[in-house]
Amino acid sequence: MSRPKLVLSGLCLLIIISVCLAAAVHPTQQKEQLEERLAQLERNVRQLKIRVGHIEQCLKQESALDEEEVNPDAVKKTLVSKEEKILANRLAYLHEIPEIDWIEIEDNNVYIGFNSLPEDWRIIVNAAAVHGNKAINFGCHAWAVDARYRGWRPGDGPFYGEASARYGKLEEGL
Repeated sequence: MSRPKLVLSGLCLLIIISVCLAAAVHPTQQKEQLEERLAQLERNVRQLKIRVGHIEQCLKQESALDEEEVNPDAVKKTLVSKEEKILANRLAYLHEIPEIDWIEIEDNNVYIGFNSLPEDWRIIVNAAAVHGNKAINFGCHAWAVDARYRGWRPGDGPFYGEASARYGKLEEGL
């Protein structure tokens, strides 16, 4: 066998060995990655089950709420109008969500202070707007804000997002 053919055969053999070794290592790493991803998905499912439980609890308590009764811990300011009291009662379930530090209600606006932004924050804000709208039968606006900016109002600086609801539905295009 000539020298170039021997070198070529040796290179082919090295390539075949390296591919075999890579294939032998790769499934193990892939298995570890899949197990890691599965664990993350299981954590997400547990978090979602907790949130669904909170929403179910809210829906069960919804019919039992009296519009005139206000939990003083539910809102950290003096409520002025009847609509604010109704909103405070209807949105009291938000205090059960661990990522929410505070909630402020002013007229038909709901300001939600998140200490850490959960993956489903848009669902939380949209639900607050729709529940608020149905409670007061008037347009309701919910704003997601970083918890460090307590007292934030539109125009004061950055915010995560907002949702508006009228006639029992979210308004599109805002």
